[in-house]
Amino acid sequence: SSVFTLNRDTFVSFRFGAAGTREVRVELVRVDGTVIATFYNEAPGKVNTEMFAYFYKYTGETADCFFRVVDDSVSNYGCFVVDDFIYLVKFKFIELIISDNHIKNFI
Repeated sequence: SSVFTLNRDTFVSFRFGAAGTREVRVELVRVDGTVIATFYNEAPGKVNTEMFAYFYKYTGETADCFFRVVDDSVSNYGCFVVDDFIYLVKFKFIELIISDNHIKNFI
């Protein structure tokens, strides 16, 4: 992704799906190359591209960072889909969670 700035207590979210392997993942990375968080495929072994919502609360110091999709798979089949990368301040994010019964367990 493009570089963006994360502040303490900011949430990031996105949707991600991958077929065939758990070696496909999304990483949140500081511009210096340090991986802040890693998000793995939630449906390994399935031959579909069902996307799952991922949420992460950043608690570190202010940092310039970016998202990176990594495919370390060596199998003969695989694909990934990503969508809806967002970073939100705490209050707006909680309003979104409360208004959607499907994701309110992430509070």
